[in-house]
Amino acid sequence: MKKIITLLFIAFFAVSCKPKAQVKSAVQISADTKELDSILAHFSKADLFQGVVLVATDDKVLLNKGYGWADAATQKPNDPSLLYQIGSVTKQFTAAAILKLQEEGKLSVNDTISKYFPKLKEGRRITIRHMLTHTSGLFNYTNDTTFWMHEAAMPSSHEKMMSRFADKPLDFEPGTRFSYSNSGYVLLGYIIEQVSGKPYEQYIRENIFRPLGMNRSGFDFTKATNRATGYYVGGVSEPAMIVDSTGSYAAGSIYTTTSDLFKWVQAMHHKKLLKPGSWEQAFTPFKGQYGYGLIMDKMYGQKRIWHNGGIHGFVSNLEYFPESNTTVILISNYMHSDLARVSRTIDAALFGKPYELPKVRKEIKLAETTLKQYEGTYALTNDFAITVKAEGGKLTAQATGQGAYEIFPEKEDHFFYKVVDAQIVFEKDATGKILALTLFQNGAEMRGKKVQ
Repeated sequence: MKKIITLLFIAFFAVSCKPKAQVKSAVQISADTKELDSILAHFSKADLFQGVVLVATDDKVLLNKGYGWADAATQKPNDPSLLYQIGSVTKQFTAAAILKLQEEGKLSVNDTISKYFPKLKEGRRITIRHMLTHTSGLFNYTNDTTFWMHEAAMPSSHEKMMSRFADKPLDFEPGTRFSYSNSGYVLLGYIIEQVSGKPYEQYIRENIFRPLGMNRSGFDFTKATNRATGYYVGGVSEPAMIVDSTGSYAAGSIYTTTSDLFKWVQAMHHKKLLKPGSWEQAFTPFKGQYGYGLIMDKMYGQKRIWHNGGIHGFVSNLEYFPESNTTVILISNYMHSDLARVSRTIDAALFGKPYELPKVRKEIKLAETTLKQYEGTYALTNDFAITVKAEGGKLTAQATGQGAYEIFPEKEDHFFYKVVDAQIVFEKDATGKILALTLFQNGAEMRGKKVQ
């Protein structure tokens, strides 16, 4: 599913660390359990990861552990036994169901979707393959912020869901471009129901979950027990809404555990459930390095098959390296977790490459009168500014077109974000008057003069 909030700031500022060496497979796997745990604990301490992680190689689990709080109010810790939503990682299961139905002769990925939705505008131009590979041109319904931010928690009928995108013009000629569209995967779920005669959830349970022993996986998170609480980017004080499974559906409704997801990855590795030719189709990239519900590229010289996901309160990332049968699964119930950086660091450790760990910063208390002096608007470019406000003993910074996020004092004039690894330093003249600020992000500096 679409990430709920897009942040300008990118993580940076780090201290270096060297990995240990140890051969564990045909491809050298260098990290051990102690080192992996140390990496995750460091990211957790730096407020860049909270959640659960599983790392495995050659069918052996090296780490399966939780970090931070599953429930901040009760301080219940994150734990691999709990249930977490995985958002768009759901798509690979939907794609596998389509391929299984194709093997049974019940559909073809070359079918135009007018066969299943005769009233759908432009349906004769769109094939099932186009929707699998995000090349359909269909409007992505989660781009509708009114729906995604205010209506997603309410049940939606098939007709209501289709009304959010079916009558909109195509963004481009099908097959000519890659553009991520949850709408296509919603339609794939409806096609699965039509040709199988079963609800989407039932078909996935019977044909994927049960054969693989994924007994902790499901769809309706509102009814799930022993689950983690999801939190928004703004911090753990505000639990996220739960998206109704009819709204995320075949594009992003699955909840699961790290252990269940590992069973799924091993099914991919050992070519279970589907014929080898079907797996080959799934792993063949079209445009944008995207296959069928999966992305194919390389990381540190190793072929990587992966996908990430985001839904209210949760972000996830699943990686599979076929040459070494190595799996990295990250699921976070804090939306500010920097999973891209965490997974990149774990991958470097696994494959014996140098990596850096983020600097752990400690906040101090500053008086309200001190915080007030930083208030104002700072122009970094002609069309980009940061507005700083002090209220209730806290300082927030709001970039143009984004939400306001708290920044925390490390020392006077020096502040840092917890939502990402970025910092702001204020500049004074000889009299102590604030003149400007400098935003540090991704190894770059952006200075902005105070304009009001």
